[in-house]
Amino acid sequence: MSGAHGHGHIEAEGNNRRIALLIAVLALFLALAETMAKGAQTSALSYSVEASNLWSFFQAKTVRQTVVRTAGEMADIAYNRDEAAADPIAKRTDAWAKTVARWESEPETGEGRKELIARAKAAEAKRDTAMAKYHQYEIESMQTRGAGFQSS
Repeated sequence: MSGAHGHGHIEAEGNNRRIALLIAVLALFLALAETMAKGAQTSALSYSVEASNLWSFFQAKTVRQTVVRTAGEMADIAYNRDEAAADPIAKRTDAWAKTVARWESEPETGEGRKELIARAKAAEAKRDTAMAKYHQYEIESMQTRGAGFQSS
């Protein structure tokens, strides 16, 4: 009878070790999922701020373009009334028109309106991808937690 008792004790000890190992592995996966979720969430926030900044810059460029275009239109009206100022006004409005065109597209700096739109949309796409990763890691984390509760 003592032999049977000893054998049962060894078997229970082996099961306890397996359960402890399973819990340790689940805890490891949970920690990894939580860490990766936090990283993805931080990236999503960073890309969201970047996109917001780029859209603000785009709006500022748009406002400047509108102001300069309006000034050019007003100068053209003045030109039609005062022929003596025609040459200086024409030079000024030409310079403003070139500035407006440059603000529309500046491939060399990436800061024209067209480039800002592309950069902002790229940042939004990165943000959306990071948020999708964050949600997936959170789901995995919940599943890992659920698996831990089921085994106990």
